[in-house]
Amino acid sequence: MITNWWDLLSSDVRDDLFSEIPGGFQGWATEHAGVVETALMMHFRPDLVRDDCIVDDGPDRTSPYVFKPPRDKQISASGTYYKATHATPEMGERVAADVLDILVEGISHEWGDVIQDSSLS
Repeated sequence: MITNWWDLLSSDVRDDLFSEIPGGFQGWATEHAGVVETALMMHFRPDLVRDDCIVDDGPDRTSPYVFKPPRDKQISASGTYYKATHATPEMGERVAADVLDILVEGISHEWGDVIQDSSLS
């Protein structure tokens, strides 16, 4: 099973998290070091979060396709792509719980019989 956490986050939780952020959810491409990633770090590893570096930023240039390596002005000076100042540890906890619930549900659905059989041995 291979997945990305952002593919598992329910749209209800995502939409609620962004409901009071001006501009709302702009898509996962803008979330590098943005609201959700910053919130997850605040929740899981607050000791690694440098509050003085949390900014609302974005690239000067966007495109509908990806360049490797990125072109000039496609990465902001801070590395942030959206409104990271709106992140809270509580948001991170909520995202983690939602994703974990959906992941456990998927694993149980796909391998529940194997898990149950192996626990009886």
